[in-house]
Amino acid sequence: MQSVNIRPLTYHDLSWFHEIRNDPETYKWLHTQRAIPWPETVEWYKEEKPLFYVAMDGDTQEPFGYFRTHHVDSSEGSIEIGMDIDPSKRGQGLARPAYEEFLKFLRSRLYTKFTLEVLSNNKRAIQLYEKLGFVSVDTNPHPIPADPDCQSVSMIMSSELRGVKVIPVYFGDRRKWPPGERDSRHVYALLEYVLEMEHTNDPGIPCDVIFVINETGEEDKVSNPEWERKCYELLESQDGKELKNGRGVIEVRRRHNVGVSFASYDEVFNDRKKDYDVWFFCEDDQVIVEDNIFYDALLQFRDLRDTVGFVGVVGLAGKPFPHFHGGCGMVTTSIAEEAVEHTVSAPFVSRMLRLIRMYGRKGRAEDFDKGVSNNFERTREFLGRNFLPWYLPHGNRTGLAEGSGFCKEVEVLGEVAFSYVYSHMGYKLKVHPRKKYLINWKNAHHKGERKHFLPATGRDGNIIEYALRNCHGEAQKHVPYEVWMDSAMEGNT
Repeated sequence: MQSVNIRPLTYHDLSWFHEIRNDPETYKWLHTQRAIPWPETVEWYKEEKPLFYVAMDGDTQEPFGYFRTHHVDSSEGSIEIGMDIDPSKRGQGLARPAYEEFLKFLRSRLYTKFTLEVLSNNKRAIQLYEKLGFVSVDTNPHPIPADPDCQSVSMIMSSELRGVKVIPVYFGDRRKWPPGERDSRHVYALLEYVLEMEHTNDPGIPCDVIFVINETGEEDKVSNPEWERKCYELLESQDGKELKNGRGVIEVRRRHNVGVSFASYDEVFNDRKKDYDVWFFCEDDQVIVEDNIFYDALLQFRDLRDTVGFVGVVGLAGKPFPHFHGGCGMVTTSIAEEAVEHTVSAPFVSRMLRLIRMYGRKGRAEDFDKGVSNNFERTREFLGRNFLPWYLPHGNRTGLAEGSGFCKEVEVLGEVAFSYVYSHMGYKLKVHPRKKYLINWKNAHHKGERKHFLPATGRDGNIIEYALRNCHGEAQKHVPYEVWMDSAMEGNT
């Protein structure tokens, strides 16, 4: 057997499960050491709806055992587990790789505390658990007829959950900002506010913040070099600074501005994926202003009855394929690693090429390299590795230059591909459960009281003097500006 696959136990598995559970070689190691009648098994399954999982040979897909789960606590990320193997397949070295795969699966759903109960006379199982990293923490009497001195041994394995927020920044002139006011002076004000929020808010779990400076080049317009220099100085002065409660630090890194935000996300993930369990990718002008944004998203990943792959924080769009605006949102390391491999798979590439042809016919994707049949393959050759979804524009342009049609290919094979890949893999895209936690800083003129003077019409029909404008497609709306308001997500849940 080369690998182990894990899937949920269903009603169709119940007869197979019942047979293994009622084998004397199985229940002699359980706390309830008796056979369970079939009607009782069926009633238990229908009433309890247990979160049990089948372990299968990765090559043949033949099941050889199942995992039991109890006391699932999504708020704490804790779960009690145990395994029963088909007696006819014991002694074949299946338990350890099965446990390793199951623990990997649970960690991908951000569980960090695993407990189990084992009888003290099951020496072989205890040795396995110790090799896996479990330690004994308690014993309780559990006499059985065959061994009156038998005890129940409680074992535990836990680790600390670490998150990281990746924020790409750019200090040249910005597109879609007020005409004549796109320069670095306003980027500086944005950066000040972003830093204030990062130092003020508690994400809810230990979390670092990595700022990625996409450096300006000859092709980039910088109408105010003095303010660009100030932006560099401000951000780099924060490198190594501790965040709130000492739960994380700020890291600042630079890169050549190719592929803009999405390539920044990919580059950092590829470099640091071994250091973190969960990632938050967020554009610099989508500013989180509330506490516990990381923690609240964890609960969606930890819902074992669902298959959440990506939790987005800016509007969820349905066209051309389901995706989150700006690619802003959270994903676990292991699920993102799956996406890295899936990005260059034939079905996904084919779907993305359909978008290229569609936008090409509309004359909105002038930079797509029509002579290359597989643009993702071209990007892989450029990087020398697989990558999180994004496309390298023809001529290595930044995608921010005016007159480029806003480089539609960066949007199509950046924004769309970046979060749609999880949907294509079979995972669900979920909107963050909180409604008011984010500010969209698309226009400048933020005053000391952090108000924006763009006139807008309120829901009651009256003119609101101060409002915040959100420019992310379907999420576009005018709302009265308050610091806790989420202008992007309100009304899109």
